[in-house]
Amino acid sequence: MDQLTKQEVKRSAAASVTGYDYQFLYFLFLALELRKGQKIGFEIKDDIHIEKEDGSIILLQLKHSINKANGKVKNMATLNDGFWDTLSSWLNLISFGLNLEKYSFVLVTNMNENGNEFIKQLSNFQKTKNIDVFKEYILNIKTKNQTILDCIDKIKNLDIIKLKLFFLNLSIDLGVDNLIKKIEDQILYMCRKENFVEAIFDKYYSNISKARYFDIKNRKEFIITFDDFTTRFGNCMDYAFNPNQLPIREPVCVIPDNLENQIFIRQLLDIEYIQPQSEEILDLTFKKLKMIDNVFYWVRKGMVSQSDIEQYDNNCIDLCNTKSKRLYREITKKLNQGISIDELDNEIKHQAITLVDELHEEYIGIPGHDKFYNLVIHQGHLYALSDELRIGWHYDWQNRYKKS
Repeated sequence: MDQLTKQEVKRSAAASVTGYDYQFLYFLFLALELRKGQKIGFEIKDDIHIEKEDGSIILLQLKHSINKANGKVKNMATLNDGFWDTLSSWLNLISFGLNLEKYSFVLVTNMNENGNEFIKQLSNFQKTKNIDVFKEYILNIKTKNQTILDCIDKIKNLDIIKLKLFFLNLSIDLGVDNLIKKIEDQILYMCRKENFVEAIFDKYYSNISKARYFDIKNRKEFIITFDDFTTRFGNCMDYAFNPNQLPIREPVCVIPDNLENQIFIRQLLDIEYIQPQSEEILDLTFKKLKMIDNVFYWVRKGMVSQSDIEQYDNNCIDLCNTKSKRLYREITKKLNQGISIDELDNEIKHQAITLVDELHEEYIGIPGHDKFYNLVIHQGHLYALSDELRIGWHYDWQNRYKKS
């Protein structure tokens, strides 16, 4: 019994998290469709609400199911608890004086309809507008479910004119699923460049998630107007309309088990640019992995060619070699005079750190995208090259880190 209870709790938690994600993704989708004069709110008047330019308001509630039959999401039954609970909450608003001339109601769900008698009767009512027949059907529904019985009681006691307006303004959107694909399709429609869709989605999702978090944290209502969207989130589309831009993805990185065993980290540790076990090691590793992931993505999508990347590598290597010769000129003279490399260790480390700092600050363009610059990608490129032992920082790096 204890094990069963734990599984039920886990399932309930999973359903709750998935339902919240479903709600937020649908919000993101609707925000992309905002028109001039409209605004959209998250968990204010309802799960989601849209205020239109004519002053009318759409209340949306979302119901997501993870219950499946034969690999498909189960159909929404006539006596579905969540459905009747939604109706009940809207009927409460009406009883508190909600202006039905101004409001409409939309239930959105990933569940499908197959033999749902309520939906069939609602559709018939919206065609005939015969509220008496529809109300009669509802009052004759047989159930012992208290949630449904309470809702039916509210319907029974509601003014007939209000009841008619409510059901005329009610719609049920079934089978609403694959929301990420819907958002990406809308982004594609807006930017017309398929190669940029994934990166734009990542930035759009991230920016709105952060805005929601900080607004709610600061006890503000999370509302986006059409103008807000353009001002606060319009830069998410910049990739597609700037010919010098390349989209930056946020990869899911597999972090190496022993970060300090990476050759590029060993190089930086040896010149004391970073300290052992510092948090910076993880940050530098992420920069390297992010650069590798994005370059692979650009080549795969045809945004840059493999020869462009090879030229990018060579330009960086040439620059590193040029700077290294300049910075180590005096070191070379002293070594030629017979001073041992161990005696020059502190001086070498100082010059090596200068070399890293100078290269961090030096702009190296990707052929065909010379005006594109991203600090994380640039630094990650240096770390990737040093990890492959194509560049190094210490005067004697080629002998110190020879591949076995």
